Amino acid sequence: MGRPKATRSKQGSQTTSGDKAISPAQDIFVDYGVTGVPFSEGMFGDRQPPELQGTAGIQRMAEMMRKEPAIWITQNMITLSARQAMWTVEPASDSPADKEVAETIAGMMDDMSTTWWDAIQFALSAPAFGFADLHIVYKRRMGQTPKTGATSKYDDQLIGLRKLAIRRQERIVEGHPDEHGDMKFMCRRIPTTVLATSLSTSTVFCTSAAAMLVAHGKALVG
Repeated sequence: MGRPKATRSKQGSQTTSGDKAISPAQDIFVDYGVTGVPFSEGMFGDRQPPELQGTAGIQRMAEMMRKEPAIWITQNMITLSARQAMWTVEPASDSPADKEVAETIAGMMDDMSTTWWDAIQFALSAPAFGFADLHIVYKRRMGQTPKTGATSKYDDQLIGLRKLAIRRQERIVEGHPDEHGDMKFMCRRIPTTVLATSLSTSTVFCTSAAAMLVAHGKALVG
């Protein structure tokens, strides 16, 4: 069942959501309108030029990254520059609790089945495709010999990161936005079927803050 639509009364003193009235105090919790980004055939259609729109555009960009020297060099420069960065976690304050949180997060970055750099390198494909999303997989930190689940350098029973799993853009078949135009699911083709994954379980990198609204930004090269 879809979310009931909210409408404003003629007097402007209250809002109605379906058959239920919403007081002015509650009005700030209602999501009005849509993002306004064109959407058809399961993909956003705001990319320019038109030949880079939709799934065909994603495939074309992937081919251009492999064959066009200028695009390959640009992407390589971005990657090499990022390799020089130091990735650290700073505590919010000098309190023992904040320091402990920072140490735990830093430990997660170095306790995955894939490396932190693997995730960053894939995230850096966002300037080409306009977006890059990685599926977040958690684990219980139960040491090197757990009875079930993934291994960990730590045995403190805390929730850690198993990996930030790469989800290549070329596998996307279509996306599914909600009634407000915000992207909620991505459908990707795997060998035997099409698998839908929720963006609530992913971390999404986009080329602009506005693109985060739809999880499908504009390519910076092309």
